[in-house]
Amino acid sequence: MSYKGETLAKKWARQVVWTMLNEGFSDENERHPVLVLASEVGGDVPVARSFGVDDRRLLAVDQRTAALARFSEAYPNVETFRGTMLAALKRTPRIAGAHLDYCGNLSKSVVYDVALALRRLRGNGIIAVNLLRGREHRSRIRIGGTTKPVGEWMRLLKAERPELKPYQVRLMVVMYALKTQGVSPWSLAVYEYQSGVSPMTTFVLRQDPRCFIRHNKTFFYANQPAHEDADWKRAMLDSEFGNADTFAVDRRTWAAWKAHRTMGTYDG
Repeated sequence: MSYKGETLAKKWARQVVWTMLNEGFSDENERHPVLVLASEVGGDVPVARSFGVDDRRLLAVDQRTAALARFSEAYPNVETFRGTMLAALKRTPRIAGAHLDYCGNLSKSVVYDVALALRRLRGNGIIAVNLLRGREHRSRIRIGGTTKPVGEWMRLLKAERPELKPYQVRLMVVMYALKTQGVSPWSLAVYEYQSGVSPMTTFVLRQDPRCFIRHNKTFFYANQPAHEDADWKRAMLDSEFGNADTFAVDRRTWAAWKAHRTMGTYDG
């Protein structure tokens, strides 16, 4: 659960994820917590606030005492849990949603976490799972009664279904692994992006598709091109959200970006 670093691409991706998570919050689950990974910087908290999620509704999880101490200093009203995400889920019988921002490989432990998170969802709740892309040879998962490296499962599926695109292959491997754990979620989105040197994929899932069908939502896929920092700054300033909190950017930094754009003034 170690934190891999913050980039502007990561900040943009987090806003994309919370836009979708926000679709799942309703009267049915308003009393239940939303789980996030704490990390040292707690990047989810200011973004959650920008969508109207109160700090006291969040449950931030991390295994590292020092990381939680820094997190709690910045966000004293957010409840924290020191331990694994699986342990946190076992003590939390109902959740409204979760952003499982692992920044690591798909693995058995990730599959167990996601499966239990899906079982804990209430109402129209949604979870997002963020993983490294292209490192599939490094871990093994079980599908059916067989355990193989993730990359081998991908090769087998691609050989059987050559028409599938890479993101579809990854998604189907995830779904088959979850089905082995007894859950068959509905896939809402796959979002791919490049965070520094790390290629990432976020899977957005929920148990019941009726919420999105009712609101005429369709499956969303995007592969966000890599940009230079200057391009990300421009995109953030021009976005419809257009504020520092939505992208977890320090307000003084945001003001400096605007000043630079307007040739040294703080207008517009």
